[in-house]
Amino acid sequence: MRELKTEELQFLLLEDTAPCLSIYIPLSQSLGDEEELISCTKNLFINAETMLKKNYQARFVEKIMNPIKSKKITQLTEQNRGTLILFKSPSFEGYYHTPKEVAGNSFVADSFHIKPLLEDLLPQEDFFVLSLNGDKSELFHGDNRSMKHIESFSLNYEKSYEKLSILPENGMRIYHSLGKLISIAGSKFKDFFGEPLKRNFYDSINTRVRKFLGNRPVPLILAGALTDTERYRYINSSHQLRRGQLKNAIIAGNQNSIDFAHAGARIIARSFYKNQKLKAISKIKKAEKNGTLRVGLAASIEALRKCQAHTLFVNRDEFLWGRIDWKSGHHTSHPYQLNAHDDDLIDDCIERALLNGVKIIPIEKSPLIFWEPVMAICSKEASPLSKVQAVSLSLLEKTNTIALRHQIT
Repeated sequence: MRELKTEELQFLLLEDTAPCLSIYIPLSQSLGDEEELISCTKNLFINAETMLKKNYQARFVEKIMNPIKSKKITQLTEQNRGTLILFKSPSFEGYYHTPKEVAGNSFVADSFHIKPLLEDLLPQEDFFVLSLNGDKSELFHGDNRSMKHIESFSLNYEKSYEKLSILPENGMRIYHSLGKLISIAGSKFKDFFGEPLKRNFYDSINTRVRKFLGNRPVPLILAGALTDTERYRYINSSHQLRRGQLKNAIIAGNQNSIDFAHAGARIIARSFYKNQKLKAISKIKKAEKNGTLRVGLAASIEALRKCQAHTLFVNRDEFLWGRIDWKSGHHTSHPYQLNAHDDDLIDDCIERALLNGVKIIPIEKSPLIFWEPVMAICSKEASPLSKVQAVSLSLLEKTNTIALRHQIT
C-alpha cells in the first residue's frame, strides 16, 4: 500500500468521469480487529451505494461497486494505523494509505474528494531534532507523519588525547553556560577533555546543523539531558532553535524511542507553526486594507476562475454542498448533499487552486478577522503565468489524463 504521489494527485484532480467515489476507511479505530474493520468498511460502502442510487440505475451501481466490494480489505494493507483511501470511477480504481487519522466517510460526486488529504498535499510542518547524549549526537528530520534519522556525530577521545598528550589533574571541571557557572563531576579522563573538546565537538555539530537548516523557517528542537542541551545552547548560532526541548535523548535505531520523541517534537513544533498561522491572519488583514481580499465562496470562485488569486484560505472542517460551473462562475449551494452530482464546494476550490498553482493555507475560524470558510487574496491584475495556466487547463485534461491513466495501475 503506497502513499499518494504528486503525479497521481494530478490525475485525481483532472479525473471527471462521474461518478467518482472517495472512501476513507480509518484503520486506527479497529486496532487490528478484523471484524470491526470489515463492518466499518461495509457501512461506508452501503452509504456510497445509497447516494449512487439517487442518480444512477441499479445495474450501473453494481458495476461500479462490485469490483471494490470483491476485494478483501484486510489484504489491501498491512497497516493498523492511519487511514486506507479508496478512489473509484468508471475509468480508475486506486488504493492508498496515509498515516494521518481521517474520520471514516464516503463521498460520491462528479470529482474525487481530496480535502481530508490537504495536510499531506501541502508542504509539511517539518522540524529538526538534535539529540545530545554525552559524546554522541544524532540529527533527525520530522514532519506531521514521521521522523527519520539523518546524521550521527561522535567525539573520538583517543585521537583527541593523542593530539593533546596532556594528563588531567583532577576530576572536576567548570562549564560556563548561558551566563551561569555549572559544576560537573565525573571521571578524570572525560572531565579533563570535557571543556575544550566538547566545545569543539559542539561547534562542529552546530556548523553541520546550520548547513542542514540554512535559512529555512523550520524549528530546531533539542533532546537530551539538561547538562548537554545547555552546553549546546551556549554555542548555538541557529536562529531556528526553540526554547522547548525533549528531556530524553533519542536512541537511534529504536523505533519506539523515535516515535515517542516524534510525538513530543510535534507538540513543540506546533507553537512555531501557530505563529506562522498568526502571520497568515495578518496577511488577511493587510489584504483587506488594500482591497485584494475576496471573502466568501462566490468571490473566491470568481478569483480562481479568472486566475487572479495567489493565496487561498480554507477551513477543511466545513462542508458546502452544490455545483460550480467554472466557465460562467455560476454556482449553487446548500448545507446538505442532495444527490450524487453535488460536490463539496470547498473541495472544488481546493482542487482548482492546486491545478492553478495557488498557495493554499488551511485556517480555522478566528475572532481576529472577518471570517468565511473560503477566502482568497488576489493580485490586482492576473499574472501572465496564471493566464497561461488558465488557457492550458483544457489541454492538460486531454493529455495528462490519458498519459497518467496508462501509468497508474
